[in-house]
Amino acid sequence: MSKFLRIMHRGHSKVGYSERKGRLLMMMSDEQHKHIASVILQWLNQDTNSPAGPSSGNKRLQK
Repeated sequence: MSKFLRIMHRGHSKVGYSERKGRLLMMMSDEQHKHIASVILQWLNQDTNSPAGPSSGNKRLQK
C-alpha cells in the first residue's frame, strides 16, 4: 500500500468516514461547483452587456 493510501485510511478512521458520508460530500461539492460556475457566468454576461468605458462600480480614485 502506498504512503498516500495509508494516510487516507488513518484519516478516515479518525473522522469516522463511511461511504454514505463520502457520497454526500461529493454531491455537495458538485453542487458548489455548479453554483460557482453560474455566478461566474452571470459576471461574464454583465461585463458583455455593459457599455464600454470605465466601470461606474469602480470606487478607486484615478490619478
